[in-house]
Amino acid sequence: MKHIPQNEHKTLGKRYGSQINLLMEKLNKGFALSKDEELQFRLIEDIFSVNPEELPIIFQPDVIKLQCSVLYKSKHRKSSLQDFYKRLD
Repeated sequence: MKHIPQNEHKTLGKRYGSQINLLMEKLNKGFALSKDEELQFRLIEDIFSVNPEELPIIFQPDVIKLQCSVLYKSKHRKSSLQDFYKRLD
């Protein structure tokens, strides 16, 4: 590993920072999700933040029931996603 002198940190940070920002922009464009895919990810990540009306009608009753449950809302906040979904009936 090469040691970088203290006086070069700022210069290197500017040079590589702009390249990293460009790379991040390209990655974000490459991983753009459709509206349906984004909704599916939100549904899995935080089912309590999804508006049930945005979902197919077949899912709406279950999502509404879950969102109205204080018990499940508490479990969702206190556990990992994996543990939360394992505990669902």
